[in-house]
Amino acid sequence: MTPTVLPRAERKVWREMLAFPNTTHIAVAAAMLFFSAIAIPLSIDPMVALSFLLCCLLFYYSLTRSILSLAIYALPAFLLWSFSSLFEGMPNHFIIPTAFFALMAGGACGAFLFLHCHSLKKHAFVYLLPLLAFGAVLLVSRDPILALLTLLPFALAALLALCLAFCLPHTDSVIAATALLTLLLSVVGIVAMARFGLLEGNLLSAFADLLSNTLSSALAQMRELYAQAGMELVLSDIDIANTVAMFINLSPALLVILCTVTAFLTWRTLLGLLIAWRTLPRPPRRLAALSLSAASAALFLLSYLIAMIANSEQATPVGVVAQNLSLVLEPAMALVGFGSLFSKKEASRSCLSYLLIFGILFLLWTNPGAALALVSFFGAIQILLHRFSPITNKKGD
Repeated sequence: MTPTVLPRAERKVWREMLAFPNTTHIAVAAAMLFFSAIAIPLSIDPMVALSFLLCCLLFYYSLTRSILSLAIYALPAFLLWSFSSLFEGMPNHFIIPTAFFALMAGGACGAFLFLHCHSLKKHAFVYLLPLLAFGAVLLVSRDPILALLTLLPFALAALLALCLAFCLPHTDSVIAATALLTLLLSVVGIVAMARFGLLEGNLLSAFADLLSNTLSSALAQMRELYAQAGMELVLSDIDIANTVAMFINLSPALLVILCTVTAFLTWRTLLGLLIAWRTLPRPPRRLAALSLSAASAALFLLSYLIAMIANSEQATPVGVVAQNLSLVLEPAMALVGFGSLFSKKEASRSCLSYLLIFGILFLLWTNPGAALALVSFFGAIQILLHRFSPITNKKGD
C-alpha cells in the first residue's frame, strides 16, 4: 500500500523537482481559471455556455493533441447534457455540462497556479482572481448568491494544490476531491431549493418530491413525444413510477459517481498540465498510478451480492444501501478491469481474456450496464488475486 504522507526530506526533494512555468503558461492558466469561475453562474446565457465549452475543447486538444483524449472528456459531458434535457425548467441544457467542464478546467488550472505561484508578494494577482470573478458576476447579475458560485473552482483548485504540494497518492487525492465536491454540490443544491421555495419540511422528503415530480413529468412528456411521432414507447405509468423510485433510491450514489469522475479527470488534467508545460519531466508513480485496496474490492463484491439478494423481489432498505455502495465503487473497479484487459500485450493474452474482451464489447453495444458490472467484477477479482496470490507476493517481496 502506498503511504499517504511522505517524510519531510522526500517532500522537499519532490518540490525541488518542480520547475517554474513561463509567463505564457501562467497567463493561460489564469485566464482559464477566471473564465471557468464566471462560466458557472453565467451559463444561464447559452452563448456564454457554448463559448466556454468550445474554449475548453480547444484547451484540452492543445494539451493532448488526441481526439481519443477529447472523447474521454466529452462522453461524461454528453451524458450530462442528455440528462439535463429531461428538465423543462432549465434555461438551457448546457448549464450542467458547463459546470462539469468549469470544475475540471478551473480546478486543474487553479491548482497549477496555486502550486507554482504561492508567494503572496510576487504573485498577488493569483489571490485576487476569486475577488475579480466574484465582482464581475455580481456586476452583471446583481445577485450575490449567484456570484458565490464563482468560488467553486477555486475551492477545488486549493485542495488539489495542497495534495500535489504534499505529493499525496493518486487515490487519496481523488477521494479528497470527491468528498469536497460532494459537500459543495450538496450545499449548492440545498441553497437552490431554499431559494425557489422548495425546501419545506424534511430536507430528504423535499428532495425526493422534487426529483419525483421532475422525472415523472419528463418521462410522461417523452412518451407523448414518441406517440406524436408515430412511434410506440413501451412505458406504462407503473414503469414510470418504478423508474422514478429507482432514481430516487440511487441518487446519493449517482452524485458521488459524478463527483468522482470530475475529481479523477481534474487530477489527470493537472498532471497533464505539469507534463505538457514542462514543469515536471515525469510524475512520480504515486501521483499517476491509481491503487485500490483489497478491502475496497471485497466491499464492492459483498455489497453487490447483498443488493442482488435483498432487492430480488422488491427494494429494501438494506438492498438500497448496498446498491448505492456498490455503485460508488463500480467506476474504480471498472477502470481496473478495463486496464487489466486492454493493457496486456497480445502474446500474453489467454483464450479467456479474448472471450472477455469480445463479450464486453458486445455488451457495451447491447447492454452497457451489464458490461460495466462484468468489467467491475473482473477488476475486483484482479485486485484480490494481486493481493493474495502467492506468486505476486513473492515478487513483491
